[in-house]
Amino acid sequence: MENYHYYPGMELVLDTLSALLKDVAIGSVSDRALLLSYQAAYEKKADKAIKMQKDAIAMIPEVTPDNALLVANLYSNLGGMYKMNGKLELAKKSMEQAVRIMDEYGLAYYHDSIVQITNYAVLLTDMGQPDLGLSALRKLCRVIREYNSDTGLDYASVQEAMGGICLTTGEIQQATSHFQKAMEIYETVFEFEPDMIEVKKQELLGTYAQAGLYLGKKLLS
Repeated sequence: MENYHYYPGMELVLDTLSALLKDVAIGSVSDRALLLSYQAAYEKKADKAIKMQKDAIAMIPEVTPDNALLVANLYSNLGGMYKMNGKLELAKKSMEQAVRIMDEYGLAYYHDSIVQITNYAVLLTDMGQPDLGLSALRKLCRVIREYNSDTGLDYASVQEAMGGICLTTGEIQQATSHFQKAMEIYETVFEFEPDMIEVKKQELLGTYAQAGLYLGKKLLS
């Protein structure tokens, strides 16, 4: 529903869950924190959304193996909200807390964690620290190879992110190498979906144009 911007359906789900979890005998603190986080993501007022997300985090004062992945995601989502509102230092602080929890509990190989760590690396690049961003993604690649596979979509998405960062720093050859690795995976995974392969190819080609615009603005500033 979120992907297709189907807001009436999202409202129905949130309202139904809210009514259900009013009964204290149903669900857990983690369930309620997760619901509040989704409500925060749906909230249109930025300041209110950030407060709701912080309240969701406050509902789980102690991190345990059972809730660590959720708490890490809550911090990452808060970081994303800060980033959207131009508060980059606060975004970095929240995302770093998320990464620390992932590292402490060995959660980096989960799909959610891979997405969040990639977002953190992009943030570092936006803040003028591409080397730190690439370092985080190289470490993530090692984790994915060890626990998952270097032939899946998660690995491809990280390679694509690394290529994007290399492009912004003018390392065209290295960027192309990362994009080629990503494209090889896409071509295998989407072997029977040629339209999807073409979409991914055009997305990667578009990244070159975006990076050229970014470098041009940087040189002129």
